[in-house]
Amino acid sequence: TGLRKSIIQQKKDLGLSVSEGKDSLSFEGYRLTCELMLKESTQESIFALAWLTTQWNLISRSEVTETICFSQLFWSADNLKVYFAKHKSGQFGTNKDEPRHMYSNPIIPTVCPVRALATYFMLYPDIVSEGGRIFPGSEQRTRFGRIFHYFLTNYAELYFACGIDPKEIGTHSIRKGAATYCCTVAHPGPPVVSVCLRAGWSLGKVKERYLKYGEAGDELVGRTLTGISPESTQFGISPVFFAPTNDAEVVSNNLIKSIFPRHPPSLKRFLNICIASFVYHEEFTKGIIDNRNSPVLSLPY
Repeated sequence: TGLRKSIIQQKKDLGLSVSEGKDSLSFEGYRLTCELMLKESTQESIFALAWLTTQWNLISRSEVTETICFSQLFWSADNLKVYFAKHKSGQFGTNKDEPRHMYSNPIIPTVCPVRALATYFMLYPDIVSEGGRIFPGSEQRTRFGRIFHYFLTNYAELYFACGIDPKEIGTHSIRKGAATYCCTVAHPGPPVVSVCLRAGWSLGKVKERYLKYGEAGDELVGRTLTGISPESTQFGISPVFFAPTNDAEVVSNNLIKSIFPRHPPSLKRFLNICIASFVYHEEFTKGIIDNRNSPVLSLPY
């Protein structure tokens, strides 16, 4: 205790930062990063945007985000259920049947994870056909970290304007920021137990014995993480979807067959929502992209 006091006093005397680790990424910083990645819309930034929105909405660790497979995804009603075989504090897979619910945000398409994943899948359709990992390949965490650092460095002034020191932000800041935002954006917010369970944080032996996972709690966490205010009448807005008519179903099926000819049958409903979201936000996407050479603007679909 005495040593810790001495260290803090020395930091104070030398004018050093007394905080440890990276800062949490605020929602403003998260939204700014998403916007910058979307404006650039290179192959690397589209990958990074899909990763960033997925990690934020799942409050997941980088190593967990890296290993998400298509077999872990299931579209149900108005949300994407993501199942994890295990996490850091649950190595025996006892929570493998407890899905994390991820929702779209058609109001703020910049931060919408469904729109981001749709664009990413359109750009890399072979990934869907292979049906393995969403982010296949080795060292994808390193790849995302490099791209994330590029935006923090090259747009430092914009981050400072949001009250963020880019030097104090790292990939773990996304996880910190998502959990903090979820607990502080509104009062009362989602149950902190549901936030901890979604993030895979241990509650302690006594709490874990009596406080269990509940879908309603996780659904509220998922809705909050989209960025739509819990106090808004649009908090429970549905995702973009094709009208339930025969013509719309034919168009949707033809698009899926054309873009993802070898997609796993279990992904059809999710891909249907992805394509609907991509089509619905087409004009928005074209309007926000600064890079006229972006591969997104030259997609043949």
